[in-house]
Amino acid sequence: MRQFLALTVILLIIAILFAGCTSEKPGGTPVPTPVNTPIITPPTTPVTPSETGTSVPLTTPGIVDLSIRASPEKYIPLMSSTVGIGLTPLYTGTGPVVYSWNTSYGYFVSWNAPDWNVNRHNETVGTTNQTIYWTYSPDDMGKEKPPVTIRLIVKTPPRTHGGNGTIAWKDLHISWENTDTAVIAQAACGIQNCHGMEISCGPKVVEMCTMQYMLGDKCRSLASCQNINGSCTVVKQEGYTKCVSCVEECNKAAGTDPMKAFDCESRC
Repeated sequence: MRQFLALTVILLIIAILFAGCTSEKPGGTPVPTPVNTPIITPPTTPVTPSETGTSVPLTTPGIVDLSIRASPEKYIPLMSSTVGIGLTPLYTGTGPVVYSWNTSYGYFVSWNAPDWNVNRHNETVGTTNQTIYWTYSPDDMGKEKPPVTIRLIVKTPPRTHGGNGTIAWKDLHISWENTDTAVIAQAACGIQNCHGMEISCGPKVVEMCTMQYMLGDKCRSLASCQNINGSCTVVKQEGYTKCVSCVEECNKAAGTDPMKAFDCESRC
């Protein structure tokens, strides 16, 4: 009887132990940390803008031309008619710009309407006015002086966040005569193209032209290029304008017949 009771107690204890294994975690076993799986976003196909949408057209900036008109061509500080050599930029661009003047010797002065007060500047000056004057100290008269290079730089106006862009630049050279007289060094000036009624003047003078003949070449003998106040300019002789007008009328009347146009031109 006692053996049966002992066996019953042992079986009861075993049953309790098995029941605990299924309802509680074993002591000391770490709980796994959840893995954060990244959210994968399916790739998106780039959207091509509609052909009917509004687009901003690309524009190519035009070519600008820059030269400097200088007057008088010879200057000495003893002259009473001017405060220096007047320098005027001849710039074909549009929009607001700043003219930056720099000289290797001497200095700049401004002398403009309405008050005509003479204001001295240093070797570098920026201005929006068209004309500035170059001169040198009378104390240097009688002394040897170096050749002078004046550089004009055309820039866009300064932006709010700083910086400005260079659009074009041009150099002007000054030499010396009898020690004290500043002389503007004239650049080469001549006709730069061979044919047609439009005449281009500048330093790239053509030395040889082809035997090709174009309508209006007859009128070219009545025009030339000359340095006038520091600018290489077309000088038209009497009869040039009349000749060009006649050739234009011949071309218009001839229509698509070039021989008729040339025949008419011969009588201009």
